[in-house]
Amino acid sequence: MKNKPYIGSAEFKQWAFCPRHWYFLRTSGTRGHGPAVRRGKEFHARKSREVISVKKTQSAFVTAAVLGGIVCLIWFLS
Repeated sequence: MKNKPYIGSAEFKQWAFCPRHWYFLRTSGTRGHGPAVRRGKEFHARKSREVISVKKTQSAFVTAAVLGGIVCLIWFLS
């Protein structure tokens, strides 16, 4: 991937996920190895757990709001 005159759409996706990894791939053309890669994987695993937690909370809130709306609608119509 060295010295490519353009950036492909797949590279935008890679950069959005991890700018450092994208830069490393772009400049060296290989995947990294060693302790830095391990720390990066741990970092992304921690962040993904946080995102999953937020998504579960949002899903529970939407479910509660919909059920509350249905209950209010039934109460209003009766």
